[in-house]
Amino acid sequence: MKETRFKQTEIGLLPEDWNVTTLSRVCKIFGRIGYRGYSTADIVTPENGAISISPTNIINGQMDYTKCTYISWHKYNESPEIKIYNGDILIVKTGSTYGKSALVKSLAQKATINPQIVVLKDINIDNVFLSYVCLTPQFLEQVESVIVGGAIPTLSQKKMGQFIIPQLCIKEQKKIASALTSIDNLLLSLDKLIEKKRLIKQGTMQELLTGKKRLLGFAGEWVEKRLGDIGVLAMCKRVFQEETSEKGDVPFYKIGTFGHQADAYISVDKYEQLKRLYRFPKKGDILISAAGTIGRTVIYDGKPAYFQDSNIIWLNHNEKQIINKFLYYIYKRVKWNTENTTIARLYNDNFNNMTIRFPMSIEEQRAITSALTSMDREIDALEGKKAKYEQIKQGMMQQLLTGKIRLI
Repeated sequence: MKETRFKQTEIGLLPEDWNVTTLSRVCKIFGRIGYRGYSTADIVTPENGAISISPTNIINGQMDYTKCTYISWHKYNESPEIKIYNGDILIVKTGSTYGKSALVKSLAQKATINPQIVVLKDINIDNVFLSYVCLTPQFLEQVESVIVGGAIPTLSQKKMGQFIIPQLCIKEQKKIASALTSIDNLLLSLDKLIEKKRLIKQGTMQELLTGKKRLLGFAGEWVEKRLGDIGVLAMCKRVFQEETSEKGDVPFYKIGTFGHQADAYISVDKYEQLKRLYRFPKKGDILISAAGTIGRTVIYDGKPAYFQDSNIIWLNHNEKQIINKFLYYIYKRVKWNTENTTIARLYNDNFNNMTIRFPMSIEEQRAITSALTSMDREIDALEGKKAKYEQIKQGMMQQLLTGKIRLI
């Protein structure tokens, strides 16, 4: 294979037989003209108008038509230049998600765009290839360089047309597009399989956690009890802001970081003191968010960590009555009765008065959790596989769209 020589360009090193061009030379860029905007009065039901595509319809570089807004036929026909068809490319130009983009595919209804989006039309290069170029770091860096800040970030259509993109022969464009489309199709098939497995698990939970379906060998009694009759609501001791730091040895989880990466820490000495003097979860206890997004759950893994008082709680109970892992799955189905103030909150009485139903047999609890855990592991494995393919895709894009790997 002939060695590829590279040259320096405005967007980095590219093969010597590639050139660069501007976005405006390979397509036309259209947006909704200001005086042709629309108001809530123009919003209609699906059968009475066309889809008005918004940034929420673009997810991870793909179109999603699950939740759509519809506008009147009058407003749709008023701007023919922004009528959307399969093969067009959409880019968000305004708002917090500026720069995200997608190739329009599988559009089965008439559609247009809302004022936050521009559409690339009359594309004179391979449109699939161009859609992948719009996802590259080199393209997004240009977006960042010209974005106008303020309360609502905005991307100028004129400046967008000046963006530099690679120019190469149509044969190589198509081969690159085909290779990347293949891995996107694989990711799409994994998404569908994961969603199918989740729905199966959801149905299984509905049957097993209500006793509607019994596992083979179990026929014992189920009981209903208040959480407050099963155990005692518990929470950690309050930690004040001045007792935390941005770096440290023991992560301190607040409601905003619960289940994610901690952004505050306490010292080992403080942690050991609090753990010794006050209530602290044991390994396996199910921690619950009691503020903000109510009912998020984390199984405490026993590693050194501390949790914000009153906002993160758990049930301190005897596992001879109900095991934690069964309780974890029960919590997944609970609809918590919350008190709505400025921030939704799960108060002590709401928690204690929540009634749950469970089998008296610990062995049946274990059998149910084992079945559900197996499903979780299968889903986790698929999600891990998807994450690996997403990494492979990113690597392929970087190599193929800069000419480091050639397909011709």
